[in-house]
Amino acid sequence: MPVKKNPKQLQISCKELKQLQKRIAKRKLAPDDWQLVQAMTEAVERLSLSLAERDTSLGRLCKYLFGAPTETAKNLLKHRPKAEANKPDRPPPKGHGSNGAAAYTGAGKVVIDHPELKAGEGCPLCTEGKVYELAMPAVRVQVVGEAPLKATVFEYGRLRCNRCGEVFTPQIPAEITEKTYDESAAAMLGLLKYGCGLPLNRIERLQQSLGQPLPASTQWDVLNATAVSLSPVHDTLIDLAAQGEVIHNDDTTMKVLSYIKEQDPTPAPARGSSPRGWSAAWMGARSRSS
Repeated sequence: MPVKKNPKQLQISCKELKQLQKRIAKRKLAPDDWQLVQAMTEAVERLSLSLAERDTSLGRLCKYLFGAPTETAKNLLKHRPKAEANKPDRPPPKGHGSNGAAAYTGAGKVVIDHPELKAGEGCPLCTEGKVYELAMPAVRVQVVGEAPLKATVFEYGRLRCNRCGEVFTPQIPAEITEKTYDESAAAMLGLLKYGCGLPLNRIERLQQSLGQPLPASTQWDVLNATAVSLSPVHDTLIDLAAQGEVIHNDDTTMKVLSYIKEQDPTPAPARGSSPRGWSAAWMGARSRSS
């Protein structure tokens, strides 16, 4: 039978466990012992699968094996115990940088079934039991490198009649559009250019080095055509921003030299004058402009 996702935890004391071990040694199991043995095998199996996953923490294993702690001192006493109160508050430790399989939400998923066995069939090892599908499959993540914009070349075999000269071409599948650059390519270009700050020429060199050329002029044409379809969204954002009550300005500290010269009535020093005097005049204009 299939393993439950949340199996029921069986309570067994140390005395009962010792008695069970004695009955196993004597090869004399009671009818109620089979349920305990089945639960133990499932726990060992789930434990080995959990240890194989890199993203499994020790707390998650303890929670599965011993249950979630609910009656803690903090919940019962409504305050921190003395032992915890004396401990200084420390920031949580940083992770080791690796991500588990659950973190790859945008990754493709390939299910690999066993080539010979199926759920419900007999076990090929003991020839007595039946195999069943586990609730936790084995997981492996593989990351490959490819171009940001991936091109695919579709070739259609053509047949020509040697009598009438008619050429027969297979029908194009529905998922293949007539557009060379679809909406996802335009969205990726916009993300690379305006979201990540990559120049079009750099994207061109990257695509060329990966064998999938995409000239900078073509990139601009794709972005320009997409901008026309997105112009209503842009206009709506402008209208929403115009209705705002708070306006923020850019308080950059860049000095506009032409403005400083216009505000400074002091004429520029003649040639041969001391550079120190010119510096003092410039500082005075700076203080007046600020």
